[in-house]
Amino acid sequence: MGDLFFMSKDTAVFNSEAKDAKKLKRQKMLENRIIAVDYGFGYTKACDEFGTKVKFLSLSKRYMEPKIEQDIELQEYLAVIDGTKYQIGEFAKIGDVTKMWDMLQATDPLNLKIFIGASLNLIVSKNPSKYPKGEDGAIHLNLSVGLPIDLFKTQKPELEKILKDMNTTVAIGKNKYTFIIDSLLISQQGVGAFFAFAYDMAGNQRGLDDIAKELESYMIANPDGATPDYKSFAQQIINFGLGFCDIGYNTLDCFKITKKNKQFIIVDESAFSLENKGIHNYHEKALTNIIIDRGPIVKDIIACESALEETGGEIKHGRQIINIKPYFDNIYNELAYDFKNSINQKWGGVNDLGAILLCGGGSYSLYGKLDLPVTVFIMKDAEYANAVGFVIKMSAIINNMKQK
Repeated sequence: MGDLFFMSKDTAVFNSEAKDAKKLKRQKMLENRIIAVDYGFGYTKACDEFGTKVKFLSLSKRYMEPKIEQDIELQEYLAVIDGTKYQIGEFAKIGDVTKMWDMLQATDPLNLKIFIGASLNLIVSKNPSKYPKGEDGAIHLNLSVGLPIDLFKTQKPELEKILKDMNTTVAIGKNKYTFIIDSLLISQQGVGAFFAFAYDMAGNQRGLDDIAKELESYMIANPDGATPDYKSFAQQIINFGLGFCDIGYNTLDCFKITKKNKQFIIVDESAFSLENKGIHNYHEKALTNIIIDRGPIVKDIIACESALEETGGEIKHGRQIINIKPYFDNIYNELAYDFKNSINQKWGGVNDLGAILLCGGGSYSLYGKLDLPVTVFIMKDAEYANAVGFVIKMSAIINNMKQK
């Protein structure tokens, strides 16, 4: 991560070999709509500049079960990409398939095309009038993609090569579109959430009052009973900076931000990523404890997560209704303990910070479980915070271009 986010490496998203090509690419970038995809190990999340959001399990498989095609509720998860049918998300849960947290699967160019292509289609289908087609019949886009930190560090050039020339036709249900990516921005997870906090949707940096208003829309993870003074929180952040922690499916990614020369920047030396400290790993422990205590009453992690989301943890087993939520509450206490130890060890404590912000799907699990000397906020729509921020980051770059 670089110090500033308006440096040339983030704006070098078009061909510099010829001036005419640069001008054409620049013009397209200024005209095209922005869609962002947060390509995660557990879920793929996407949003656009109009606030449209979609999320689906990072699961895919070749379509091989014609009898299921008639299931109306799952129709939106049958994608035809460049002529080949794939089951994605919920639809792919049918059969022997696991979440895409394997690195080899994540870097597979075909998976990249499936998940990003499906995301683009689902977003555009919700608001098609906002996405005019070009003379070639295709929808031209500015694509902003977020990758797990390991993929970003090791695979960014290869994945960038695949995506920057992406030209794919995707049909989901009756909605069929051809997408061409004219400009591409790739970032690591966590950076998007930073932009979602520090900048508005137009890409303008927030001031004190706007930061206070933004904080008011967040949840305080460690409430102390006092009436929150959000303007005071905002001032503390401006004065002392804050910690940013993304609790993802497979990793915990953290860094500090501070303000320098009237601009928020990331403190490079504060950044760290811990493998196997994401929410998935704790869910596996909870499942193991369930099996030890009650036997194989749930099939797998996906079944557990579905029960927690849909029924509050209640599952049917024979004639019994069993609530698995207590097992997860206990394991979330362990997550909170490990989280506190990790940031204290890596940062030498948190007393120097104005606040800590949590994002990612695992952040809600820490509500009411953290004993820290600073206020901890869970960002609004925490699981979408990165995707929203990736839209904002692209907007900020475009705004910067317009001013030149």
